[in-house]
Amino acid sequence: VWLTDFVDAALILPMAAVIAIWLLLVRQRRLSVRWCCCFCGSVISLWLAKVIFAEAPLMIGSFSLHSPSGHACASATLYGMVAILFSVSASNLLRPLSIVLMVSVIGGVTLSRVVLHMHSLSDALAGVTIGLLWLAPIAMAAKPKNTGTYSLQLLAICLLATAVMTHGASLPIYRTHLIPISYQPGT
Repeated sequence: VWLTDFVDAALILPMAAVIAIWLLLVRQRRLSVRWCCCFCGSVISLWLAKVIFAEAPLMIGSFSLHSPSGHACASATLYGMVAILFSVSASNLLRPLSIVLMVSVIGGVTLSRVVLHMHSLSDALAGVTIGLLWLAPIAMAAKPKNTGTYSLQLLAICLLATAVMTHGASLPIYRTHLIPISYQPGT
């Protein structure tokens, strides 16, 4: 649950805003707009997939898709973007470390949804796939850019402070009936 809480809406929404604002501050207006489109597009796509598969689940052999994981999608999108920003802006030493750390967080959150019996493995992997598909154009267009050591440190501090202040908080978005309740295997 502790790991899953790193992708609650109360945490990811402010962190997504921190990234967008930081990009504006380092004069990356286009990338900030792309990031906002990527983040919003992944959320909308996930919501549509939840609505579609809640009405008509996909079943192919042992593969079934009932409700793609929003937590897995959000972790792939948000923490994938963090990995991109640090890998193109950081020193050679921090690049592999940032990628390994973010892949671990994304993988951990995705597996936590399965372990907590909130989603099947198929649902969790579908969520990650949606997030990564939206992030792919940003990753492919990312070019090394010297944003300055202090600027990158400021981003890291702001993201960590946001995570510390909001981790464990919860926004009750699943109670709005705008997002179908997650399929729970065995029910």
